[in-house]
Amino acid sequence: MAIRVKHRVYVHTYEDTAGKNKLFAPDPELSEVVNDGFDKQAGGVVSVAVSSNEGLSLGDLTAVKGLFLRVNGDAQVILNGGDAIQMRKGPSGSTARLFIEADITSINVANPSATDVLNGVYCIWGDPSA
Repeated sequence: MAIRVKHRVYVHTYEDTAGKNKLFAPDPELSEVVNDGFDKQAGGVVSVAVSSNEGLSLGDLTAVKGLFLRVNGDAQVILNGGDAIQMRKGPSGSTARLFIEADITSINVANPSATDVLNGVYCIWGDPSA
């Protein structure tokens, strides 16, 4: 049984807060991607203690092809043992989000905060037979 992964990334950037001087906006029709070629998914809750790090479970996936991570604060994400990706939370009440389509063998989330626990959710997808 195949699963469907569907996502829409539609980033707009403007030169002004009124949104009149557009700098970038993709075609809405091209911003949606649908992929029916994956067999497995895994995910769950993320909770990383103050000034600590946590490896995320890949479940039974042996060939992870994508990741979505949403956390309530700044974070560092290390994929496949490489360099850290710096996630930054926006203004009050927002979250930091990471979406990536890539071959992933390990995911480590670090909490740089000395005062707050980092909480969030993640989802990975791929094909265990690939």
